[in-house]
Amino acid sequence: MSQGHIDFSWDDIEPDRLAEVEAIALHKLKQFLVKLGDWIHGEGRPRPGGVEIRAYIAFWDVLPYLRNLSQTELAAVMGRKHKQSIGAEVSSFRDKFAWFNGHMQSEKAREKCRKREERKELKKQGVIL
Repeated sequence: MSQGHIDFSWDDIEPDRLAEVEAIALHKLKQFLVKLGDWIHGEGRPRPGGVEIRAYIAFWDVLPYLRNLSQTELAAVMGRKHKQSIGAEVSSFRDKFAWFNGHMQSEKAREKCRKREERKELKKQGVIL
């Protein structure tokens, strides 16, 4: 498992539990989308231009035509002259969604994600509660 991704086959799930697992997955997806939407909207405090910047940042790693852009290039796509104009929002996204962002992860975010995964594994093994 890496960066919040779990490889498994839906075929490995017992047929009578498939609907339950799909419902849980859908519920988790909805929770994530609400959290992402709240962040994009400025967590209740939107400012002019901020929603646009956060929306671009949120999908930077997802959309193929944005994925390979540097922070400077992404800023230019948004009509900004310098990457510093989006830097604070990139840092905010890295910290809030450490497990989700791929190429734009800071060392701090990668370490946070790694520690979370280690804790999950230790809980799974019964080493910690």
